Amino acid sequence: VLDLCSPSQTDGIYKAPTSKKQSKTPESALKYILDILRKDLFIFQENDFKSLVSLFEHSSENMSEIEKDTISLIVTSPPYLNNFDYAEMTRMYLYFWGIANSWSEITNQVRSKLVVNTTTALKGHKDKQDIYRETIPSILYTELDDIVYKLQEERKIRAGKKEYNLLVYPYFFQMTQILKECYRVMKRNAYINIMIADAALYGIHISTPQYLEVILQKIGFREIKCKFIRKRGHRWLLEKRDGSQIGLGEYHLEALK
Repeated sequence: VLDLCSPSQTDGIYKAPTSKKQSKTPESALKYILDILRKDLFIFQENDFKSLVSLFEHSSENMSEIEKDTISLIVTSPPYLNNFDYAEMTRMYLYFWGIANSWSEITNQVRSKLVVNTTTALKGHKDKQDIYRETIPSILYTELDDIVYKLQEERKIRAGKKEYNLLVYPYFFQMTQILKECYRVMKRNAYINIMIADAALYGIHISTPQYLEVILQKIGFREIKCKFIRKRGHRWLLEKRDGSQIGLGEYHLEALK
C-alpha cells in the first residue's frame, strides 16, 4: 500500500532514472491489495501454513536450529556485490513502522544484520579484513588480493573515495560461512540453487559467480554448474557510474551435495 500511494519511485533499482510513476489514493491502494490477499487466501484456505513454515530471523551464517543432513533443497538469491543498499531501499517502511527513525538507527538495526555488499554496511567490519581473508579458500587469494589492491588505488583518485576495497573480503567470508552451513544442513544428493550476479566497482570487474563456484567446490559440493541467465545493468547507463568493460550478468549456480 505504501508503494502504491507514494508518488516517488520506491523500487528505484529496477527503474530507469527518468521513469515516472502515478500514485493511487490510500483507499484505492488498500482495496487493490485486499483483493489480492482475498484471492490468495481463498486458493490456499485448506492449508495450515503455520505448521509448514518456520522463520528464523537471523543470518544464515549460523543455522543452528536446523539439524545436519535434513534439508532436501535450498533456493536462494543472496545480495549481489554491487553496492546496492537494501537498508536504504526499505527506509520508507522502516520509518513508517517505527523500526528505525534515523540513518544511524538503520545502520545499527538493519545494516549490521545484512551480508556486507555496500560501503554503508561496513561498521564493525573494517578492522577484520585479515581475519576474513584467512577464512576464504586460499585458491582465491591471488585474484581477490589483486582486486582489493586495484580498488585501493582507484579510491585515491576518486572524488567519493568509497571504500569498495573493504567490501571484498567480508562479502566472500560471509558467503563462505553461509555455503558451509548450507552444506551441513543438506541431505546427501540434495541440490542448492543460487541466483547471483557479477559486479563492477569503480569499473573493476569482480567475477562473483565464478568465485562462489570455487568456494562451493572447496566446501565439498559436486556437479557444480554455472549458467548465464541474462544481461544486467545495460538498459540505462549513468554518467557517474563506471560499468564493466565485459558487461554484467545474472547467473544460476547449481550444485549437489
